[in-house]
Amino acid sequence: MFYFSTLPTRSNQRVMLTFQVAQAYNCSEDRIKMNFQNNKEYYLEGMHYFKVEGAALENLRVKNFSLPISPMTRTLYLWTQQGVMRHCKSINTPEAWAQFDKLEKFYFAHKTSLSNNRFSLKVRLHL
Repeated sequence: MFYFSTLPTRSNQRVMLTFQVAQAYNCSEDRIKMNFQNNKEYYLEGMHYFKVEGAALENLRVKNFSLPISPMTRTLYLWTQQGVMRHCKSINTPEAWAQFDKLEKFYFAHKTSLSNNRFSLKVRLHL
């Protein structure tokens, strides 16, 4: 199991970092990254993910210091519910589908303080 102690949002919708998607689907971050690179034409920026770079990334680090963003990171992808679903479809294991159901019910559907842009809630998902 793992915990989301900080729930990031972007454009007033809940998002996940790449390592969180990998943890949820019990696979490596590299698999998520390769899946994205191999299927990039099926992912639309602003719908399936948000790409954060430069000053926006620095601002995100400062405002969300509890998020584990390495100082070496130059580009950060924030995955929306639709993007997380695309990864689930590509991974296509029974475990990934079960986890997506849990994410949909307990993570993406939760409507606490989205306007706050940062809040704390622990969601426990069993892997």
